[in-house]
Amino acid sequence: MTSLFFKRSLSENKLRNFLIGLYILIILGLSASVKAQTTSQPYPYRGEITMTAEGTAFLVVSDREYYEIVSNDIDFEKFNGTYVEVNAEIVKLTSGPVLTVQEMAPIDADVVSQKNISVLHVLRISEITL
Repeated sequence: MTSLFFKRSLSENKLRNFLIGLYILIILGLSASVKAQTTSQPYPYRGEITMTAEGTAFLVVSDREYYEIVSNDIDFEKFNGTYVEVNAEIVKLTSGPVLTVQEMAPIDADVVSQKNISVLHVLRISEITL
């Protein structure tokens, strides 16, 4: 009699644990799906466009805040040196120091620098006169 009670209790526990696990997986799946569907909203940034010799464009907002900017259909060369407002989405957000410099022994190699800069995907750009 008692063994029948334990068998029934054990099967109910297995079923209960299975249903709890299934519920947790469904909730995690739904939350991951919703997170994947959300996109960042464009945000207006104001600053000066600066180009490097290699053709990389940067938006300098202040002395300590600047972003690398990219776009599929905007040519930033004509805005080089001008103050602009851009509507952009953050593609790559970095935290920590903006520029890290590592020095090695002069015999082995020159100074190695690593860029750790946030990247903006520009959707619209307009020149601002001060």
